[in-house]
Amino acid sequence: MGAGYPPPMKITYDLPEGDFTQVPNQLLSCEFLKPNDKITWMRLASLCRNGRSNPTIRSRSDMAKARGLNCKTLESGIRRLKKNGGLLLEGGDIVLVIPTEALPEPTIHEEIDEKPDRKHAMTQKEAWELIKEGWNKDKPEAWMRLDGSFNLPLYIAFETQAKRLNIEREDYARFTAQVCRGATADPWWSRQTMKASSVFGFSKVTDKKFENVEKLYKAGAAVESKIDYACDADILARYHEKGRTDLIKVIRLEAEDSLQATEHLNAIPDEEYDPTAAYIYFAPGLERPIHWSGRTTNSTRYLFS
Repeated sequence: MGAGYPPPMKITYDLPEGDFTQVPNQLLSCEFLKPNDKITWMRLASLCRNGRSNPTIRSRSDMAKARGLNCKTLESGIRRLKKNGGLLLEGGDIVLVIPTEALPEPTIHEEIDEKPDRKHAMTQKEAWELIKEGWNKDKPEAWMRLDGSFNLPLYIAFETQAKRLNIEREDYARFTAQVCRGATADPWWSRQTMKASSVFGFSKVTDKKFENVEKLYKAGAAVESKIDYACDADILARYHEKGRTDLIKVIRLEAEDSLQATEHLNAIPDEEYDPTAAYIYFAPGLERPIHWSGRTTNSTRYLFS
């Protein structure tokens, strides 16, 4: 060693006897994959020898089990790796690649498609009726009515919009009406001749329509909603705003006064009482209810006062 040169720095590690993973050095230096992406890449590569996975790997569950991972954790890692260009799907097969450039930013629709499917207690056709009720009740005068039978492409677009904003099916009437109220208060939107598909989209939704619906929905929150006591959607929307999304139907009853209504509601036998219904009592000749389910609870005490 020549004078003036420092001694070499050594790097050592114990060589594995057989349980090791081969990955290209380009993976380590790839600037388009995040550290967690690289770990997922190496975990998947660890299931391979000579670039091919072991024939015993037949499912994602097998992959997760082989590496001692929760299946959801592995699935999440695979989705991120695919999104960032480190993985291709060919049929059901996975192909690991090293990206050489950044992928285009995903659309809002693509991001929503990556989210897990939601579970619903309400059918699509039931939810469709709520959408029509909310639209026709509060739409700007220039907008076209929403009538007719179930429209699947429009419904898909609407449900994608609702999924993005975390709106459940039971709340679709309120959501639709609030978007419409936001449009009614806007000088430009209120003058346009709009169909529901012009607002929410038709099957595939553009980023612009997602942004428009979110803007109108937020604007509509500041516009007072008029209650039609003959409309189930209006009554349920008030309950849902207070967190009572368990209520999905309305039962209207008559009573002479609030005391009689209270006594009647309390006297309904357990086997006849419907916990999914909002019981609303009206006195003869009065439009506004005199008693309702939850009137003794703080959150809904003044719901229709």
